Amino acid sequence: TSLAAMAGAWQSVSSVLCEDNAGGHPIAGKAPVHGHKLLKECMELCEVDTTCGAFLLQDTRDGYSDNCFLHWRVDLDMCDRSKMSFNLWLRPGRSNTVEAAGPAIAKRYDCFDGFSSWQVGWSAEKKDWCCDSIGRGCPPAGAPPMLAPTPTPTPAPTPAPTP
Repeated sequence: TSLAAMAGAWQSVSSVLCEDNAGGHPIAGKAPVHGHKLLKECMELCEVDTTCGAFLLQDTRDGYSDNCFLHWRVDLDMCDRSKMSFNLWLRPGRSNTVEAAGPAIAKRYDCFDGFSSWQVGWSAEKKDWCCDSIGRGCPPAGAPPMLAPTPTPTPAPTPAPTP
């Protein structure tokens, strides 16, 4: 696939920086990729990660970049649009990319809200959705499935003895 064909399917937003807690939602456990990555390489890194919805290239010159940051979601209205050395690339057809005009498809849960206490603070539905969608809130490997507690039976009332 040519770079022109790949880039044509992606939406580019110039001079924008989407950082954690400022419009950007980096993929958990993914450090920035450093070292002169071609635009095509960053696109491929994002495409092979099923949770990736966008990536940032820092300081692009002649098709090269010093850093490539993968994000599962971006909120463009919250990003800094004055950073000349950053270019954001939005993955096409992803529901986890929120553009200035509003979400293409609204996300079901914010998997970063309350994450510090997800095991006790999240509903079972939110745990399932976040685990399946972005790999957050998953039970530890090898853990038995969480089942609802079985209620203790209450003995049936018995009639009082007659004198």
